[in-house]
Amino acid sequence: MGDMKTMKERIAGLDGVRGIAALFILLYHWFFIGALQGFYSKTIYLPFGFWGEFGVDVFFILSGFAILYSTGDGVTPGLFLKKRLLRIYPTFFVSATFVLIMRIALGVEARGQIIAYLTSFTMMTDLVGRTPLSSIYWTLMVECKFYLLVIVIMKLGLWKRHKYGVMYTWVIASFLIKQPFITNLLILKYAGHFVMGILFYLLYYKEKDARMIPLAVLSGLGIYRNMTGFQGWIVGSFGAANYSELKMFFAMVFILAVIFAAPYYRGWSVKTEKAFAWIGRFSFAFYLIHADFGSAIYKETMIFLNWNESYIWLIMMLDFVLVVLIALLADFLGQKITAILKR
Repeated sequence: MGDMKTMKERIAGLDGVRGIAALFILLYHWFFIGALQGFYSKTIYLPFGFWGEFGVDVFFILSGFAILYSTGDGVTPGLFLKKRLLRIYPTFFVSATFVLIMRIALGVEARGQIIAYLTSFTMMTDLVGRTPLSSIYWTLMVECKFYLLVIVIMKLGLWKRHKYGVMYTWVIASFLIKQPFITNLLILKYAGHFVMGILFYLLYYKEKDARMIPLAVLSGLGIYRNMTGFQGWIVGSFGAANYSELKMFFAMVFILAVIFAAPYYRGWSVKTEKAFAWIGRFSFAFYLIHADFGSAIYKETMIFLNWNESYIWLIMMLDFVLVVLIALLADFLGQKITAILKR
């Protein structure tokens, strides 16, 4: 699919952005929406945690960049699928298994959890009316549908001949098509995110084409529509995050500017690049672990303390440390399984 030579090393700046985005998502889940929904004490509610949700938008834009980064140099659809499966499933398997064991150990009904656990591996539970083991797996469903679309495009040979036609069709369809199943299947809600990431990739590798400008504008409008739509849900449901449209627009511009600029700085030391590469990889396990284990550790600790909030911030610090340790273990085991499967 990628029609230009790609670099073999990771891009340190993008790995760093990915890690920061994962931390911002935790900020949103623990200190904003978690507090509003009662999973955490209102004492730790941080209004600015609202902005952390857009770490997910960052993930999707980075995926658009990475998809061309990983399909260059003659990569076949089969090899691409194998690489994607090896990247996702080992760490997902370990993390989901940890969540399943934790839920059953805490007394949640086992049969339903096991069914949710098994169906989550399809990454398509939303299309078949099933509930995944964890609500945060919805982002993986979006990612996997994107990968399947890429494979179809690669198989049909559309990218080299009609890549701008493909991107324009996808983004314009996101504004015109309202049918829920098609919208879900073609992930039209996030078409602008993925296309923007692809455009950033093309610009990074020196492609210049007049069709990029209107396509970037349309993609930006799609991203902005998604951000303001999410804000509308927060305002309507909780009466929080009532920011102006101008602030939302500048938030989008800031996100895009950071992602666009991140690959260009090449002055990192070798140690820093290795650290960023590790952070970029670890952010996946951290994302999969942080919500379910974070809320469970908090709840069990507070029950033990009879809901005494005197040391609430110390509890949150302990919660964070334990989540990091569990995620480190999930990442370690996931990498071991990946190494075995690559033999």
